[in-house]
Amino acid sequence: MKKLLRKPTAYLSAVVVGLSSMLVFAVPSVHAASVLWDGEGGDNNFSTAANWSGDIVPSDGDDLVFRNDTISQSEIYTNDLTNFAPRSFSFQKGVATNYYSITIAGNDITITDGIYTEIPAVLDLNLTLNGDQTFTNAANTTQGSLTIGNQNATRDMNIGISNLTIHDDSSCAVVRIDSNVTGSGQINVTGSYNATVLSKSNSSYTGSINVGAGSYLEAQNAQSLGTTGTGTTVASGGSIGFASASGYTDNSYAEPLNISGTGGQYTGAIVATIPIIGTGCKGGVPDVNFTITLTGTITLQTDITASTW
Repeated sequence: MKKLLRKPTAYLSAVVVGLSSMLVFAVPSVHAASVLWDGEGGDNNFSTAANWSGDIVPSDGDDLVFRNDTISQSEIYTNDLTNFAPRSFSFQKGVATNYYSITIAGNDITITDGIYTEIPAVLDLNLTLNGDQTFTNAANTTQGSLTIGNQNATRDMNIGISNLTIHDDSSCAVVRIDSNVTGSGQINVTGSYNATVLSKSNSSYTGSINVGAGSYLEAQNAQSLGTTGTGTTVASGGSIGFASASGYTDNSYAEPLNISGTGGQYTGAIVATIPIIGTGCKGGVPDVNFTITLTGTITLQTDITASTW
């Protein structure tokens, strides 16, 4: 259902500068290594050298690559390294076509250059972002997904002052942030019309959120969008969904909103919805009744469309 809404000394300094200008320093460039998990170590631990290409345990700053074309079931790999800070994660499907998932669990991890996935991938641990970066659910993904955290356990994702872009170009998949988000960096949701879900109470997150054209962001907890000091902006062509509480019951959201346009491909700009469960496309809508209440200030840049889904 859609509804239309309206509107020292100068001499000494010179000598030092002169000497400095005559010195040439050769600084070797440092490149991150791309390290592939081959799983030949007989266990699933990061610290086992034989599990990695070249039989070398990865170091801080390395790019970690995982492929699911060599496994015959979903796998859980354990980060048993301490204070590990790889550069990035890449989850690839390889030449075979299967949709076995890869889960990374264990000790806390800090990354500096994002996550890319073509397959179902889960980071079920505490995650810290050091620097602006992007989480990408790839366009050639049909049953893939990316999950940060755990719906049934407490995990933290600290973005600090970093800006995080969540980009989803998959055909039928979801990026789920099932961690408690903290920090003040900006979250930008971009990509084609697929879903990004914030499921937990992010009451310590103080940054702003932007939903781009063609994107859909779903809040599933009254505080999923963080504190109310900065608000969420939805661009023309984008949509923001507010989900019912557990058991399809009433829910209330206090987030300030700045809305443009009439919404996305399937919904209005503001959507009252049942929550997406899991990481696939939203299924059939059950015959339930609930009320979504928005108590924050809503600024309309144009006439908009609201809907249910």
